Amino acid sequence: MRTRNMDLTKGTIWKQLLLFAAPLALTQLLQQLYNTVDLAIVGNFAGGNSMGAIGATTALGNLFITLFIGISTGCTVAVAQSFGAGKYKEINHHVHTAYAVSVVGGVIIPVAGYFVAPLMLQAMGTPPEVFPAAESYLRIIFAGTLPALIYNYGAGILRALGDSRRPLYFLSIGVVVNIFLDLLFVAVFRWDVAGAAWATVISQVITAALVSLSLINTTAEWQLKPKRIRFVPSSLRLMLSIGIPSSLQMLVISLSNVIIQSIVNSFGHIAVKGMAVASKIDGFSLVVIHSFGAAVMTFVGQNAGAKRYNRLRAGIRTGVLTMFVLSAAVATFFLSLAEPIISLFNRDPEVMAVTKDMISIMLPTYWILGCSTLFASALRGLKKSLEPMLFSIFGMVVVRLIWLFTMRPIFNSLKVVFFAYPISWFASALPMFIYYIYYVHFRLGLRGKISVEPDDPPILAEVGVESPITTDAESSITVDAEDPISAGSGND
Repeated sequence: MRTRNMDLTKGTIWKQLLLFAAPLALTQLLQQLYNTVDLAIVGNFAGGNSMGAIGATTALGNLFITLFIGISTGCTVAVAQSFGAGKYKEINHHVHTAYAVSVVGGVIIPVAGYFVAPLMLQAMGTPPEVFPAAESYLRIIFAGTLPALIYNYGAGILRALGDSRRPLYFLSIGVVVNIFLDLLFVAVFRWDVAGAAWATVISQVITAALVSLSLINTTAEWQLKPKRIRFVPSSLRLMLSIGIPSSLQMLVISLSNVIIQSIVNSFGHIAVKGMAVASKIDGFSLVVIHSFGAAVMTFVGQNAGAKRYNRLRAGIRTGVLTMFVLSAAVATFFLSLAEPIISLFNRDPEVMAVTKDMISIMLPTYWILGCSTLFASALRGLKKSLEPMLFSIFGMVVVRLIWLFTMRPIFNSLKVVFFAYPISWFASALPMFIYYIYYVHFRLGLRGKISVEPDDPPILAEVGVESPITTDAESSITVDAEDPISAGSGND
């Protein structure tokens, strides 16, 4: 049987990265379509207030699920390193532990979200015109947390194994179902935002089932067996050690975005609608950044596990150059077609003006966020998750909030609010880059000219490594203190 898994420790680096990242980019485009289709169909068939309701809930919805989605980062890194090291028994433990985490999150979030959603919407100052619809939409979306988490964890496992295509296929099916049900529930049945929410949940159930079946039907050692879903302590510890910092980072940044949304809410419903449209365009624009970040994290994880450190450095350099080029291309595309793209969501001139202001400020500076994301992903692939969290929180929360609470009272302008994004990206990217250079060049001792052939052997002598992570055959993961990657994976 032909394997679908891509071994990123071999082959021409730029080709491997592009081949792996392309399905990731398409997958992320499709993920953006989920809520974007909701927004476009609701905006055209249910009215502006209903569209504003979806826009007003985005940041709050993300806030609730970030903890468990962040832990999926730990799962991806753990699986990638075990795969690179050829330790398939560990992968089996990671898979079943990941599903156990999904089940816990799928129970906690819907219950908590049902009661907390209206209180949070009130605290955010959600306009009265959109409040009832926003509450209804948010509660239904929370009800679908379990399939959303299962898909994210399952897709992350497949990508860590080098398979970025099947998550794309599964999500493609989900998007087609979502569009069909959106039109049926909203345009035909007139269920308004509740119809859009249920369309999303049903499509997520389908994608969760597909990704789970792919893991159940594999003949590999990491085959998913529902009866064996449980917490393996060693796997859980490893996932949490990498994933919790990522979760906290996402949680705090989501909280800062909730604060930004509450500030935008104070400018009225036109501003809310304009930012809702801009956020969708922003999501599509960020596909390149997120997909390459995910590709680099998997690449680094596999090569760290296989101890191909010279190849690892070359891959990051290739990723940086690619990020610059693609960020410029994406910004040029969306800015040149801004008006027709915005009109797909809303044709109100005032709403369109707000949207154009926001994307004109953010898009030209995406290369800064791209570099920050890439170096953070590389560090996480090396099991260094605390430092990216601290740098991201400093830039995207501390600096962002200082800017907002200092400049907004002075100028009282939406543009001042939007400028908080590129300023905070730079404040995060600079220390991220400096730490990456310090850690790779000095802590790991990987200095000098990079020269990598397609099948470049591991350069253990460069870093004084004798043994990678060693694992008890059944359940424990122990670390060789001489391994610079593993020994440095703690919170230094």
